[in-house]
Amino acid sequence: DILSFALPLIPSGMAHWVVNSSDRWVIAVMLGSSWVGYYNPAYMLGTVLLVLPRMVGAALPPMAARLHENGDRRTLEAVLSHTWKLLIIVGVPFIFGALVMQEPLLELLASSEVAQKAAYVTPIVALGTLLLGGVQILSEVMKVNLRTAYAAKVWALAAVVNLGANLLLIPVLGVLAAGISTVLGFGLAFVLICRESRKYLHFSLQWSVIGRCVVASIPLPLLFLIVRPGSLTSAFATAGLGCLLYAIGILMLGVVKRDEVDILRGALKPSATP
Repeated sequence: DILSFALPLIPSGMAHWVVNSSDRWVIAVMLGSSWVGYYNPAYMLGTVLLVLPRMVGAALPPMAARLHENGDRRTLEAVLSHTWKLLIIVGVPFIFGALVMQEPLLELLASSEVAQKAAYVTPIVALGTLLLGGVQILSEVMKVNLRTAYAAKVWALAAVVNLGANLLLIPVLGVLAAGISTVLGFGLAFVLICRESRKYLHFSLQWSVIGRCVVASIPLPLLFLIVRPGSLTSAFATAGLGCLLYAIGILMLGVVKRDEVDILRGALKPSATP
């Protein structure tokens, strides 16, 4: 049982590496190494969103295992759904913010040439990163139900799709295609893992929350169209105002509820010792 659980984690990790990193190799071969230098800063900026799943990921595996072992299915379902909701609340405005802040940030962190050559890569990669965060949350369902072999097959298929999309699209669309292939790979993994996990737990995709977060995020790009900041300082000030309007928007739209905070807070408390 231990081997059947642990061994699939090795090919799963390798396939995940292909989805996450093969685009640089394809870009280097087809476009030249200089284009990797244009693409990589924009890609890394789009993956900043992974900070949240990694922070939650430190507490989620032992928590999920404890709740599964205790047969507390309802609490486990609530924790996973609300963790996904938290990722949506942070991830949706991050994507909108990446759309308008990519250029000034890349000019600050790299150069204006990188910002021009890798236009729109960051928000596309941010969307893929949001889907990857969802996969990492749902992977806990696969682990506690000993379905790591299925997860390995999913990642293998996602790697094939990602690599194939890179080979087909990069010669046509350039580095933008690498961002699109990232979304395709992580999106496929999310759909398949989500479908399988629903056989064991009811997991809400929070469609209404996604819609309300999108609505609340719209003022951010609108502000940039109206203000048209001409400097990095004014761009950050405009983004800060947009974040404030987003926070007001999700409160007015009823995205965050007090009982959800209480559920997560209670689940994070250590179990009582006998």
